[in-house]
Amino acid sequence: MAQKFTRRKFLKGAGAGAALMGLKAVEKSRWIENFSRDIAEAANLPAEKWVNSVCPYCACGCSILYGVRQGKVVSVRGNPEAWNRGGVCIKGATLADLYLFNSPGVKDRLKKPLLRDPEKRGSLDNFREVSWDEALDYMVKKVKEYTKTKFGDKHPFAMYGSGQASLEFNYLAAKFNVIGMNIHNDNNGRLCQATQANAMVISFGIDGPPMSFDDVFEADNLFLFGFSIADTLPGWFGKLVEAKVQKGDNLKIAVIDPVKISATQILNYKAGDLYLPIIPTTDVAFINSMAHVIIYELEGVNRDYAGDASRWADDVISGKVKPKHIDTEFIAKYVNFYRGDYQVLARLGKEGPKIFDEIKLPSGLEGFKEYAKFLAAYKPENVAQTTGLTPADIRKAAQMFVRNKNTMSMYLQGFGQQSNGVSKHLALVTLHAVTGRLGRAGAGVMPSVGQPNGLGQRVGGAVVGRLPGNRNHALAAHRASLAKALARGNQEMEAKILERLEDPVTKNSRLSLTSVDIFKNLKNGNIKGVWTVCNNPMVAFPNLNMVHEALRKADLVVVQDIYPTETMAFADVVLPAAALSGEACGTYLNSERRVQMLEKAVEPPGDALPDGIILLAFVYKYQKALAAEGRQEEADFLKFLLEPIIQGYEPLFENVQANIRELREANQEIQKRLFSELAYVSKGIPGNDFSGLSYERLRTEKDAKGYVGFKLPVLDSSHKGLERLYDENYEAVYQKRFATPDGKLRCFLFEQVHPAEEWIDAEYPFMLTLPRIYEHWHTRTRTGRCAMPHRLRPEAWLSINPNDAKKLGIKDGDWVEVESRRGKVTVKAKIDTVKTPREGVVWMPWAYGFLGNLFTGQKEAPPGKSAGNVLSTDAYDPVSKHPELKFTAVKIRKV
Repeated sequence: MAQKFTRRKFLKGAGAGAALMGLKAVEKSRWIENFSRDIAEAANLPAEKWVNSVCPYCACGCSILYGVRQGKVVSVRGNPEAWNRGGVCIKGATLADLYLFNSPGVKDRLKKPLLRDPEKRGSLDNFREVSWDEALDYMVKKVKEYTKTKFGDKHPFAMYGSGQASLEFNYLAAKFNVIGMNIHNDNNGRLCQATQANAMVISFGIDGPPMSFDDVFEADNLFLFGFSIADTLPGWFGKLVEAKVQKGDNLKIAVIDPVKISATQILNYKAGDLYLPIIPTTDVAFINSMAHVIIYELEGVNRDYAGDASRWADDVISGKVKPKHIDTEFIAKYVNFYRGDYQVLARLGKEGPKIFDEIKLPSGLEGFKEYAKFLAAYKPENVAQTTGLTPADIRKAAQMFVRNKNTMSMYLQGFGQQSNGVSKHLALVTLHAVTGRLGRAGAGVMPSVGQPNGLGQRVGGAVVGRLPGNRNHALAAHRASLAKALARGNQEMEAKILERLEDPVTKNSRLSLTSVDIFKNLKNGNIKGVWTVCNNPMVAFPNLNMVHEALRKADLVVVQDIYPTETMAFADVVLPAAALSGEACGTYLNSERRVQMLEKAVEPPGDALPDGIILLAFVYKYQKALAAEGRQEEADFLKFLLEPIIQGYEPLFENVQANIRELREANQEIQKRLFSELAYVSKGIPGNDFSGLSYERLRTEKDAKGYVGFKLPVLDSSHKGLERLYDENYEAVYQKRFATPDGKLRCFLFEQVHPAEEWIDAEYPFMLTLPRIYEHWHTRTRTGRCAMPHRLRPEAWLSINPNDAKKLGIKDGDWVEVESRRGKVTVKAKIDTVKTPREGVVWMPWAYGFLGNLFTGQKEAPPGKSAGNVLSTDAYDPVSKHPELKFTAVKIRKV
């Protein structure tokens, strides 16, 4: 019998956000649709019009409507014509708070460019208002000097961008930072999704989440690895709840997480659902052990072959034995096997796919034979201590995995934010492949992203390793085709573009530093300055003491944002941006590859300008300054890249301050040109081609399901997009099943890799993990200024298992000091009986910085007494350079 759901139980267990998305499915009520309308009516401010946009928070990319009255936003509601069917979570529902008269969202807005002496960094004081032209000219003068030298493959200046900026802005950053000015450029997706992106390139041949939100309705079994979906992607969780209600016990769910996350509240343990409180970082051992159980126990290798997997595999290859759970046809046709070797894989970005030859094993069933032998050591009893899971639970998980034909695995930051994250993805893909649970509706892996345009920053090309169109920077053919597309037939310019992408002698990729190394080299003086856009590294970045020192030592720090942030305390230049969601236009690309349109609802305040206009204004002035200095070749190159974007609007950039209104009006046409150019550049890239899309289609058409937005790829002007990648439809389009050169999936034999952080010991006996939370978005830049999210979670805390608390003599609400090898914080303890961590593991949200309470203005000294990332390590996965934010050894004492 299916588990009974009630509103009371659901709200208690899954959180208000999942309820907002899921209650319609659970109770068939009209509460969702009426929610925002009731708020507007209660305030007696009915909207005069509703303007389509997208929520600026998580990677669900919920389509929303801004209610506008007398030029002001008065309410927000979900778009009933979108995939989210009118649903919004608490963050989206309270966006209108930011526009309430006299609210922190209005009072705190950055409205004018600001400058100050670099020696006065460390607070939000001592700025003076300046014109746009003075601020930009100051930046140009500095950057012009930096670009006379090189550090690594680029000039020693960096932009650190965001998955909350538009697809168009991320394309601009790739075109003008990576190529045009040849500076370092990476994105905060490095902290969120770099493991997923790199691992998908390795396994599938190209980056792109292969599945759909609706695949949860097709799955028989669902595995959630380190993915607190109810808190981090509540819209998608609403679909999961709906699927669980519809399918009941026919949908089995396993949650693999050291914390009893909110999603566990929908599990029905009596019907076979599983919660597995794994020790952080040990997923590879667990996945390999499941594979061991499937082959050695469920396939009968132990029983019929005395554990001799080699002899059994020979009989499988000869056809003497037909396995029950291993898909020999899929393996023979679509799978290559490789030895898991981090040292070799870490060279992929520079040297390209030739590195795979060094670790290649036999293909097809002969390679599977090697895999089966490799798994012999992973008996559940052998990994129980490593993983913290009982052999019985590992066996139950393995049995669930091969129950029926459709198993879907979903994962996000908990899976990837570790120094062995890439090996986890590759081990999991291998298990899906050998069991044939891949490449069809409801079967496969779904690596998610965290931000509303998290995938868009990769498709735009603003993340190290990706190029516009989501090309592989490591692939020579992708570099050449991009240079050809951008050059528009000009062979001289084509050669210049290619020279910035690859070394002309070695033919290796020329890469920017990734995020962590940008800030480390900023601290060491090798990088001279950094320009942050729409992010807040002084809260979100690992090892905040390192970031603190880096920003203090930098020659130039530029912050482009909509509100004061902790990072702004270390800025010399502050550039006020328009909020993309609500105040500008552009597109976002959500976690299921859906491109959606954001329309401008209201004018931004003061002199704020859209992100793309700001970057274009800087590049225009920089190009002019180069020409004036006699650096004509560099200036001409930038002018060539600028021309198709700003043609006809050049006079507006001569005096930005005098043309603020005109530049805002021009922004829509400029964004349209950028989108069209990127769509053209994307043509032919497997899974990422959207050459068939335009602003007109996004505004006037719907996809095959009747929803706004289209899922990539969209191949021509009549194509509706592909529901998923690497299935029969994908193969029919691209004439091969996967995007690798031979069309075969790369599977790996990976041993368990230990975390980079020193293991727990007597001095640091606890493992700390730092998750996102439902009520706030990232560093609270917006949600900390909205009343309900703030009141629900006004301050940070440490969540601790009741048994651990008892041993330490800690009661609920006690102040505790949490210390790692890098720093310490002081927060209140929460004896958690709902989202309970396993014994030996504690968790705290990393969303809180030294600005503290954004309603009262209570501040702390940088980097903050309750900033979780003071504790975290900046060690990273050597392949993806993804920091190990989910494992830190700490000690705890009652204050």
